[in-house]
Amino acid sequence: MRGHMAKPQLSLTDSIKSDQDLRDQYKDSSNLNARAAIYRFRVGAVAWPKWVFDQLLAELGETAKIVEVGAGPGGLWRENLARVPQGWRVLLTDLMPGMCDEAHQTLSHDSRFTFGRMDAQQLAIDDASFDAVIANHMLYHVPDLPRVLREIRRVLKPGGKLFAGTNSERHMQRMKELAAQFMGEGSPFNGEMPFSLDNGERLLRHELKHVESRRQLDELRVTDAHAVVRYILSIQGAPEVIRDEKLEKLQRLVADEISTVGAFVIPIDAGLFIASSLGEHLIKSRPPS
Repeated sequence: MRGHMAKPQLSLTDSIKSDQDLRDQYKDSSNLNARAAIYRFRVGAVAWPKWVFDQLLAELGETAKIVEVGAGPGGLWRENLARVPQGWRVLLTDLMPGMCDEAHQTLSHDSRFTFGRMDAQQLAIDDASFDAVIANHMLYHVPDLPRVLREIRRVLKPGGKLFAGTNSERHMQRMKELAAQFMGEGSPFNGEMPFSLDNGERLLRHELKHVESRRQLDELRVTDAHAVVRYILSIQGAPEVIRDEKLEKLQRLVADEISTVGAFVIPIDAGLFIASSLGEHLIKSRPPS
């Protein structure tokens, strides 16, 4: 393992603007769960955690060492626990102690999982020690993306792969429009995403030369106005801005649309980059280490 980690210097983008924003948003999984709950209204049959896990199973062998950075409360694994091969060994890491605690409480009974509090910019992991790194909807939060990608490349074995989940600029566009309407310049969604399906390949190729993308297009047809409002209020800064009459206006707007057209329709455009420095080698074709 590497030496003691320096205290991380955070200056996050998107909905996270500071160290305190990060700690407020991700001290535990409550805001994350509020946003995830709306996906029960998706039209397609394959939920995101299952779809991502399908890609992992297709690419990795029955024996593999895997680290997830920014793993949060371990939702990807909790939702697919029965599908995890017995030969996989998975290290779940996150910067936030609350997230690490939740993941540990959920999965520590299973010997395939270990846990660590780590900054993705400075992973306390040996060089060339993992077959796969998973960064699921977290690379757009990191303050120094090139540094994180160098760390990911460092810990991957030759032929190892990065699985990086993210969204396109179009993803959840209706929610971005609501945030802009009710939060004004305070909306965290102004400007381009730091790491998206639109710009991610170019960014990844600086460190991992072989990159492919896989996309999941779908839509949400939300029939519960409260689910939309709860999602909006989970955004950093929204509860302080959207209150009283403004909150009532938001509730009416969403409820009226559901009443008129039958649902509040939200496009989904998410996907996964699979990247490797040695694209000609497949993990599943290598003998177990």
